[in-house]
Amino acid sequence: MTSSRFFRTVWRVNGLLVLLTFVLAAGGALAGILTSISWGARNSGAEPVAARTEQGEPLSLGDVEEVGGTPFVILPFSTRNEASKFSSGAEPSVTRNLLFFEASTGATRWLRPDRRAAVAERAFIHAPGRPGHDEVGPVRFVRYEIAEADTDGDGQVTDEDARSVAVSGPGGEELTTVLSELDAILGYRELEDGTALLVFFRRGTEHFAARVDLPARKVTRTTRLPAD
Repeated sequence: MTSSRFFRTVWRVNGLLVLLTFVLAAGGALAGILTSISWGARNSGAEPVAARTEQGEPLSLGDVEEVGGTPFVILPFSTRNEASKFSSGAEPSVTRNLLFFEASTGATRWLRPDRRAAVAERAFIHAPGRPGHDEVGPVRFVRYEIAEADTDGDGQVTDEDARSVAVSGPGGEELTTVLSELDAILGYRELEDGTALLVFFRRGTEHFAARVDLPARKVTRTTRLPAD
């Protein structure tokens, strides 16, 4: 009986030693892995992974632009030129999206749900100013020229592709394309206290003037212009 108790005690001790050895070994291995990862992150010299377009272009936020008379600011989300500044073959930056930030609440909104298009141009449309006080009122709408598809066949969407005219509110809300893939945009004229816009454009060989109802976000009249 005494002998059996002795051997049971020995087995228990051996089992505890084996378990302790396993725990120490596993802990040492885990510590080694974590140390290796930490050392690699500190010494690799690599920058954090940047946001990229669906085609792999790196993107970064640009300079802030105030949307006058509103709580919003705009930050362009554009491709970064990774080529050397001494390189003559560097590609120009392309704005793939716009981030709207509301200063009063900290809320953010992307203009578009994706990063495929090129936001080639934007302009503010203001409400009328107070008579005798303000030259212009707060921004009521934002007008954009956006290239949404590769129309020149070079395999990418850039400012050089056919542009569409789009309109949103001052915070990027309710973005709507009102005229699609125009061959040339000739200019604009604001009407009726900033609630309507004339867009002059060419499609194919024909020239037009379209009247856009800005609150409704739609074209209400299109006039063909004589060009011969």
